Amino acid sequence: MPNYQLKSEKLLSEEFIKLIKLALPIVGSSILHVLYNLTDMLWVGKLGTGAIAAVGTVGYYIFFAMAISSLIGIGSAIKISHEVGAKNPKASGEYAVASVWGIGLIALASSIVMLFFSKNLIGFFNLQDENVNLQAINYMKIAAFGLVLNYITIAFMSIVNSHGLTKISFRVNIIGVVINIVLDPIFIFTLGLGVEGAALATVISRLMTTIVYLFYFKQSNIAFFNGFAPKFSKLKTIIQISSPTTGKRITFMIISLVLARIIAQWGAGAIAVQRIGVQIESVTFMILWGISQSTSILTGQYYGAKTIHNIKHVYNAGLKISIGIGVTTTLLLVAFPELLMSIFFHETESILLGKNYLIIIGISQLFMCLEMLNEGAFNGLGKTQYPAVVSIIFTALRIPMAIYLGNYTSLALDGIWWSISISSILKGIILFGLFQYVFFGIGKIRNKGLYFKLQNQ
Repeated sequence: MPNYQLKSEKLLSEEFIKLIKLALPIVGSSILHVLYNLTDMLWVGKLGTGAIAAVGTVGYYIFFAMAISSLIGIGSAIKISHEVGAKNPKASGEYAVASVWGIGLIALASSIVMLFFSKNLIGFFNLQDENVNLQAINYMKIAAFGLVLNYITIAFMSIVNSHGLTKISFRVNIIGVVINIVLDPIFIFTLGLGVEGAALATVISRLMTTIVYLFYFKQSNIAFFNGFAPKFSKLKTIIQISSPTTGKRITFMIISLVLARIIAQWGAGAIAVQRIGVQIESVTFMILWGISQSTSILTGQYYGAKTIHNIKHVYNAGLKISIGIGVTTTLLLVAFPELLMSIFFHETESILLGKNYLIIIGISQLFMCLEMLNEGAFNGLGKTQYPAVVSIIFTALRIPMAIYLGNYTSLALDGIWWSISISSILKGIILFGLFQYVFFGIGKIRNKGLYFKLQNQ
């Protein structure tokens, strides 16, 4: 075997191990997040389908606010990883300060909107059950207080992870999740606060997580921050890089809100089924989020250090992992849908609705994994526009597909699930092909595109 091939295989193996070591704590944090959400739903589910629908309805707006916060989060993570790779702590610290200020202001504005316009926001869904509406409004008002804490902890986690210290963020997240799991049943049932108790438990757990992060920053020998006031040049750069991804996420959430309105035609039970289905599916999403983030961090650091050849090995290692996870989760969701739904629902009708959701969405899991891996690789290069454009176009297709399949075919509600699954399949295929074309230099772009620029740095 030629020496260059042996060297290439060795590098692939090294990057595979490095990717796994970096990804495991992120995956662990993601699974903790899923565990937190599932535990929340388990306890809230004991209050009935209406309570799940109420919490799920508010969840759309919380995720929407998170999409807006990515205007800071994505760009700061990319730039910090670039500066860490370039061994420039001053610049990385300035980007960290700018990110905390930026994301904090966005979270504050989002909290004010949710607090004072909760009735209008919930009214958008036109839910017919007045009790569900009331629970959702009360849940939103309490959740609004925790939004700033939530996003500040996300900013802290991103800063720590960009330095490659993913084990630290994992340990801090454990504390927050354990506190939330302990407080949920106490506030919901022992104190009789219902869905409001679930929201209050979340706020307290986020507060404790923030405190632990602050304590770690104070005790650490690493200078994560540089200065107090944000440098607007750094904030501008962050926003420029983040804008495509933020546009993608905001578009995604708007489309999700429209789809939720369409789903509401089938009643609160349909909304509850999707809410639980999304939580089950999010196990795949969160694991791949760890792989995607790790790919982005390593790609960003190698890009900053100008060791471009290592990016190829990181990507190939991530591809192997992503395919394995995608195939496994597809088999699980398609083979055991009723069993998974019966954990959360006790009504036969809801279980059967949920069964169809998991089977249809399960088919697209491999392609969702490909989408997320390639998005992480593009983001690490700072080329956020590629995944953003693909996502916006094909996610937007869900609305006309949902209207047609849901209202003009015999699929009915299942047609909504198919619109989501089909669009995920298309995004995965196209982003995978696009990264091969752009980075690996297939076709004309090899000589005059990104590949040429990277090779000649």
